[in-house]
Order: sequence, then structure tokens, then C-alpha cells
Amino acid sequence: ISSQAKNPEVAFLVAVLQTIPTFDVRHCIYGGKLPSRATTYSHPDFKKNKFLSSIVYMHEYTSVLFNHPKMPVYTRLAFETVTSVEKGEKKPDKAVEDLMSALRAEIGEEIIIRE
Repeated sequence: ISSQAKNPEVAFLVAVLQTIPTFDVRHCIYGGKLPSRATTYSHPDFKKNKFLSSIVYMHEYTSVLFNHPKMPVYTRLAFETVTSVEKGEKKPDKAVEDLMSALRAEIGEEIIIRE
């Protein structure tokens, strides 16, 4: 929920209601998507759906991305950092240091980095 939201409490309540298993199951069934909460897996309607039941294991290999316009920048920089270490181009400590500098330069004050 954005810090600029006019009614953050209402936005939070909507987010909570949307992820109640009953509503989450409907979203999964009609959208062909994995649920946002693990508790949805035990919902009877979810279990009855052969397709959804067969792809549950995929949840282990995915994550939820932040809904922010600069998320692609963050993802690209993180990927490039990991790749540089894997290729032996940088030591991990140097790669992380460079990543922090790049994030500050490209995303600026919109990112909070805790050390």
C-alpha cells in the first residue's frame, strides 16, 4: 500500500478481503493462477480443480513482485549482480556494494536500503 494512499486502512482491508481463501480460489479458477495464500490450497473448490491442483508445486519456484513502477529496474540490477558473481567477474562483496550504488543511483530515495 503506497504511502501516498488517501485511505491506507481501506486499501489494507480490501487487500485482506481479496486474499480470503474463498475469493482467492475464485481468482485462481477464473484466472488460471496460483493462489496468493497457502491456505487456499486446502479449499474444497481449489482441490477439485485438476489443473490448479497439478501446479501447486510451482509455488516453490515463484514469488510475488512488488507493485512499483521501478520494480523492473530493481529486478534487472539484481539479476546482473548475481550473473556477474556466477561468471566470476566480481567477488560477492564487491557485487553487493556495486548493486547498492546502482540502486541508489537509479531508484534514488524511493528505495530503502538497511545495512
